[in-house]
Amino acid sequence: MRHTFPYFIALAKHDGPTVVRAFWAAAIVSSLMILRALGGDPVTLESSSATQPSSTTQPSSAAQPSSAAQWIADLGDDSYQVRTGAQRKLSVHRDSVQVNELLIDALRHPSLEIRHQSLSILQRFQLERFDEQLSRLHDSACPPEQIDLPGWRRYFTAVGSDQAARDFFDQVVHKHGAALHAIDQNTYANGFGQSFDPYRAAKGDSIRWAVILIADLPVAGTASGSFPRTDVNDLSRRVVNALCNSGLGPQPTSANERSVVGRLVNHWLVTRGHVGTPREQLLVAMRYDCREHAGSICDRVFTDANATPSSLVTAMLAANVLQRDGLAKELLRRMDDDRTAHVWQLIASRRTKIRTEVRDVALALALQRKGIDPRRAGFTELQADPLLLFRDHSLGFGSDQDRRSAQRQAAELLGK
Repeated sequence: MRHTFPYFIALAKHDGPTVVRAFWAAAIVSSLMILRALGGDPVTLESSSATQPSSTTQPSSAAQPSSAAQWIADLGDDSYQVRTGAQRKLSVHRDSVQVNELLIDALRHPSLEIRHQSLSILQRFQLERFDEQLSRLHDSACPPEQIDLPGWRRYFTAVGSDQAARDFFDQVVHKHGAALHAIDQNTYANGFGQSFDPYRAAKGDSIRWAVILIADLPVAGTASGSFPRTDVNDLSRRVVNALCNSGLGPQPTSANERSVVGRLVNHWLVTRGHVGTPREQLLVAMRYDCREHAGSICDRVFTDANATPSSLVTAMLAANVLQRDGLAKELLRRMDDDRTAHVWQLIASRRTKIRTEVRDVALALALQRKGIDPRRAGFTELQADPLLLFRDHSLGFGSDQDRRSAQRQAAELLGK
């Protein structure tokens, strides 16, 4: 790989489709070199995913090494007819391991013409394989297990393989195929964050965000994603910070895009449940309409004796939006919980700080569930929230006197 990689990078330039083509060519070269170095048998090697023959391309007979070597030598012949004839013969045996290995060896041939022709043929082979796999992706009847595209297995495990998922992935693999290949090969550990930083990815770039999430999904059968443990922690931490921040994270526009991104985020939440606080996980789940998972987080928080006050108030607000069963009892149980969840100031010069206690949120939601605007009871700092109905930190008071007054007014409004 070290010897051949520069050839493909040099050819790739900067346009997306060519980068994909170059990396796919690099993939076949590196895979064959590794397999050969391990001493694999050519018959066994032909069944590997990197060289698996297409159902539409079956050579009539196996190429003999001596014949293939002569065809490669003919690539440098002075006669145009001989050169094109050699190309045709090699193309018939596109999926032959021996032919591909000889073409790889020819990348270091003394003849510049043979090196150039061999590189061109290898890339054409890989582009043909890539096109065949894209055809399978576009065929909704093709089982997802029969599609061999970079990043696809991890993606369809998370999202599924319906038409919306396939259409979205088609955009991802065309635009960021090189990154997906690097993720599959676990070779992007050092440079991934520079190009796909969750803090820098544009909100409107759902395609780039898909790559970020795919990279942080665990590989089947393992607990980690594509990177060493320290890098996984860093990427996962940055992902959850971005996803729960309304100013960051993907913001899909079309219905299909929202559906696919939502499923991808949901799978990330399920597999990365240890990352971030329950409050952060809830904010992410609510933002991307992962309602079932959000409900399970609420239930877990309510039954956790060690749940933090901030997680509790967010869970109550989310459960109210989700209309979870049993919330009325939970609110009643929290009416005497005077632990502080948030302290904030709307204006920097303002001396009074608004302190939100767990019981404040429980009381405000009890009012709202009865169709009563909490501001009527004295929740004067109340602010609306697009996800949770109310901003949790705004359901507080500047003094205990204000809180007691609101409690009295709320009791009257609730008929207690």
